Amino acid sequence: MNDDIRKEVEELRVKSVEAFKKEDYINTIYILEKAWDILPGNKIDEKESFTIASYILEAAIRSKNKKVMEKWIEKIVDANPARPDCGEREMWIGKVHYELGNFDKAKEYLSIAYQKSGGRSFTSRDMVYKHFLEERMSSFN
Repeated sequence: MNDDIRKEVEELRVKSVEAFKKEDYINTIYILEKAWDILPGNKIDEKESFTIASYILEAAIRSKNKKVMEKWIEKIVDANPARPDCGEREMWIGKVHYELGNFDKAKEYLSIAYQKSGGRSFTSRDMVYKHFLEERMSSFN
């Protein structure tokens, strides 16, 4: 990616953060989709693709926008394939399935995320998912 495109993507990312802080999730998603659109070539190969997809998913989850969640969960699976695999993809997939009410799938992916990350994928803002996983795991003991 050339420097002009990289700069434009970064400017849009900064604007999206401003919108997100104002809880303007629709605009956040719109801005980030513009950033995605200007990524060159096979967009998922770009380093920024994972960040853009994860920010969109966060805004979609906060706004309970199921259509956007369903669209972008497919993209995050393949985004930035060179990125180290430490459970982040599975964490996003699990979170989205939880939000969509697909609890068996949520458990499956959150479990994988937990194993791959040693639990580090679960930050303080993800406690609802951690508690969900703990409850589901304890029901089998």
